[in-house]
Amino acid sequence: MSVVDHEGAHGLTFFDRGVVDAGVVITARGGSLPVEVAHYRYDQVFLAPPWPEIYEVNEDRRHRFGKAVRDYERIQSAYTNAGYEPIELPRDNVAARAELVLTRVTG
Repeated sequence: MSVVDHEGAHGLTFFDRGVVDAGVVITARGGSLPVEVAHYRYDQVFLAPPWPEIYEVNEDRRHRFGKAVRDYERIQSAYTNAGYEPIELPRDNVAARAELVLTRVTG
């Protein structure tokens, strides 16, 4: 699905999850890292670190904070190993986070 999304993108496009994220899930379940990770590249990668002060478990987010930290570390490592320099979003309000993203993508 991530590959289809990537191929269908035109112009400035934001993805909540991408090919590398899908690869992390596949490897966590015992599979091999897909070759698509090297082929389908992104211009920039922004990562939102787990934020304990606002983290909550609910119907949509069923796992505990410790698992969120481990997942984040795996994803961050996978992007770094794939040759990206992930940009970590600050633990700040939405406006500040959006400003950082927009500044980085519009130069």
